[in-house]
Amino acid sequence: MFGLFLSGTGLSGLLLVSSPIVLYSRWGSISVMIMSLVTALVVIAAASLSTAISYMFEMIVKTQADIGVQASVGKWMLGFEWAAAALTLLACIIHVCVGWRCRSRRDT
Repeated sequence: MFGLFLSGTGLSGLLLVSSPIVLYSRWGSISVMIMSLVTALVVIAAASLSTAISYMFEMIVKTQADIGVQASVGKWMLGFEWAAAALTLLACIIHVCVGWRCRSRRDT
């Protein structure tokens, strides 16, 4: 889970740096589009895995009442995870739209 979030962060940083290529090359647009799709899939997988692990851990701790430990799932944590997943999906949709519908500066 942490590895997926870390690789999603690294891919997002790489995507941030390589996004201006879209303006100058159609092949660059395709590569950035694929990279944004991979980034979105990695972050969504990490958020899904993190949500499942959090709720399973909460359920397991609540069933073991004799150990004296309480657990609850952090709503802020889940909110930020899924907001990151939604924003990377939005970036992917934007890059797909730019790759399909827009012409580069070289084509004009």
